[in-house]
Amino acid sequence: MLLLWSKIFEILLSLHHNGIRSSAISSMLKQLPSAMLKLAEDRESGGLFNNWFGKKSKYGLEFRMSTRILATFLLYQVNKDGSLRVSAGSRHNLTGEAGKAMDTVRSLVHNKAYLAHIDTLQKCIAMTQDTSRTFLNVMELLRFLSMTYFSERPFLRTIVYVTKS
Repeated sequence: MLLLWSKIFEILLSLHHNGIRSSAISSMLKQLPSAMLKLAEDRESGGLFNNWFGKKSKYGLEFRMSTRILATFLLYQVNKDGSLRVSAGSRHNLTGEAGKAMDTVRSLVHNKAYLAHIDTLQKCIAMTQDTSRTFLNVMELLRFLSMTYFSERPFLRTIVYVTKS
């Protein structure tokens, strides 16, 4: 999935660099975080009580955490009015969904299962909230997460090498 998201981000960045309006890119981007957040759930859900009693997710902890962080970063890059943040230093004008996603990521710091990942979580939270980082920095975050958790997987090395500037 990380490789797929890498390709999606590359396409969206390419569209931006080739002069496609940010509003068009933003409308394409809006659908991705909700799909990503479904994959990031700790329990597979399908009903009212499945969040507590559902089966444990089939995805690994590092993948779920990386997915949640990337989705939150993307939500932080789309303003309330639907515009895409592409100018460094512009204030975040967050949607409620972005605030909720960040609260969830922050709560992971206090979750025993994520105890070994506190430094990475804090760095990613700081990257997401940093107003100097925009949608144009999404590959930087993806590269950081790939190198931190999945560097031993040869097929993901393309994310690291292709996106280095």
